Amino acid sequence: MKVENFSCYHFTDWDKHGQIAFPEFIAVAVINTLTLPLTVLLNILVIISIWRTPTLHTPAMLLLSNLALSDLAVGLIGQPAFLASTALELYVNKRPNAFCYCAAFSMIMISAFGGVSFTCLTAMALDRFLALLLHLRYPVLITVKRVIGVCVCLWVLSLCATSFSYVLGVEVHSITAASAITVCNVVAIISYAHIYRILRRHQTQIQATVMTLENNMARIQQYKKSVMGSLCIYLVFILCWAPALFAFAYFEVTKDYHLSPSIVRVGVSVAMANSALNPIIYCWKHLQLRNAFWHTVTSLREWAGH
Repeated sequence: MKVENFSCYHFTDWDKHGQIAFPEFIAVAVINTLTLPLTVLLNILVIISIWRTPTLHTPAMLLLSNLALSDLAVGLIGQPAFLASTALELYVNKRPNAFCYCAAFSMIMISAFGGVSFTCLTAMALDRFLALLLHLRYPVLITVKRVIGVCVCLWVLSLCATSFSYVLGVEVHSITAASAITVCNVVAIISYAHIYRILRRHQTQIQATVMTLENNMARIQQYKKSVMGSLCIYLVFILCWAPALFAFAYFEVTKDYHLSPSIVRVGVSVAMANSALNPIIYCWKHLQLRNAFWHTVTSLREWAGH
């Protein structure tokens, strides 16, 4: 069965005009093979560290652990499926249906996990804004149980939206993804902009009150660190996913079936590498999590030694 005789979304035309070459497959395989074990190991350690440290059982840390869970899913499902689809693409003339199912599944999973991550990052920005806005009411209104409900909703919505939009067609999927990305970016940018504005105002007010200066400044500095941590994760995510988003946008605009497949493969590989970078950023920007992480590593080493 030849590739010209089957229909598989845009993958059919990609393989007619831009079928993957072996050197390109090696490059994609190397990138994903290097980052996959790091993604799985580091995110498992982050999740275990948060789970076994009671002081980290907060709404903010729960959102971060949900992000780590989506990154772990990328390493366990997204990257293996993507590697399998690129390998099958080398032999697409012999196994067109296998390639079609694997390629569609990998793109659905990568899009869904990316959607969970991006909406979770948006929720983290909104959480930091609400912590500043609500102040004393924050612990009452933003509880762990409610955040768990939000995390479950993010997974269900992302998986359902990605699956249905892909089934309805690539154009619908692109419109859905572009709309979601726009909304999330607007919410995150507005949240961080308001945080910056409120912090500037609070600092001015505190400097005018000498008696409360030391305590309030210490609290603000601690809050600033948490905001900078979530902002750093958000910016690195945008940088890593930008090549993939550019590649898909380029394809939608130009319908270039020769160059698009290559830049999409590279862009998706870079995007998935973000899942290995996030745990490093968590531990770098959050002292308590870093200490819990190394305590978990030490405990596992001692356990393995017995």
